[in-house]
Amino acid sequence: MKQSMRSLILCLTLLFFASVGMAAELKKVVFGYSTIGAMAAGAWMAKEIGAFEKYGINADLIFISSGPVAVQALIGGDLHGALAATNAVISAVMAGAPLVSVMSLVNRPYFRLWVQPGITRTEELRGKTLGVSRFGSVTDNLTRILLRKQGLEGAVNVRQMGGTAEMSVASQSTHDPRFIP
Repeated sequence: MKQSMRSLILCLTLLFFASVGMAAELKKVVFGYSTIGAMAAGAWMAKEIGAFEKYGINADLIFISSGPVAVQALIGGDLHGALAATNAVISAVMAGAPLVSVMSLVNRPYFRLWVQPGITRTEELRGKTLGVSRFGSVTDNLTRILLRKQGLEGAVNVRQMGGTAEMSVASQSTHDPRFIP
């Protein structure tokens, strides 16, 4: 519920800044989001109830299956704004990208590590392969932090799988017992 409220606050913030041009024709805005989960609910709700249009915005919401890729699209000028991984934004800014972060939807990582049913302890990850969305993504960074804290850095393979949807398909279709999504 808190995530939905934060998403709604983000959309209302965008609407506030766009309200200056309410009397004019709709301003075209392309907005990317990198999750199909609750974090994007505010943007979807604003689109569905017509809130963007009410405040003079013709918003196109575009799903991009990874935070780092959404940040690349933002830097490249294909997007006007995006909900993307904070670490990808920070990395881009530290490399000189002219981005501004106006808010964050969560104050702690939203992350779960899913493993095969036979694995009951983190030590059992040794020699296995973990899937992350993209290198440099939140899933990648948090997985590497976990492995480092558990003394498994270098003992577990990390494979780039794509976005959440691609990782779900990969985890359901793999027959390799060493692979863990």
